[in-house]
Amino acid sequence: MKNLVLIILLLVGWSVCSFSLLGTAKSTFDDGKSALAQEDTLEYEIVIFDPVFDSWLSRNARPMSFYNLSHLEKWNERLVREWNNFTAHTAYSACGPFPRITYDKDIEYGKEVNYRLFYYFKYMHQKCRLFRSTPGEWK
Repeated sequence: MKNLVLIILLLVGWSVCSFSLLGTAKSTFDDGKSALAQEDTLEYEIVIFDPVFDSWLSRNARPMSFYNLSHLEKWNERLVREWNNFTAHTAYSACGPFPRITYDKDIEYGKEVNYRLFYYFKYMHQKCRLFRSTPGEWK
């Protein structure tokens, strides 16, 4: 008898939870505007696992305001292509691991992500001499 009561309580609890979730989902997508608002708040972040990079960046980088976004995006697109070409042949070297980077020129990553990626490439180039073509300011 106790098992039967427990099973009934679990079923009632499950049905109440599932109905409230359905109601929430319905109200979220009814107006169509809330789905747009969620897309507008999408943010990207770059995580660099090299413990030396942040201190190197603070000592060697120009201020973010020095660059315009299109300059950073143009160079990042070119450098990612070359980086991924390198990683196709070498996943790891004396300089460290080289994971493949996914960078889509049609996605707006924002200035901070592009800035950090740009300087990560500069950092790795100084450390390992990876790139054939680099921005003139790197020389």
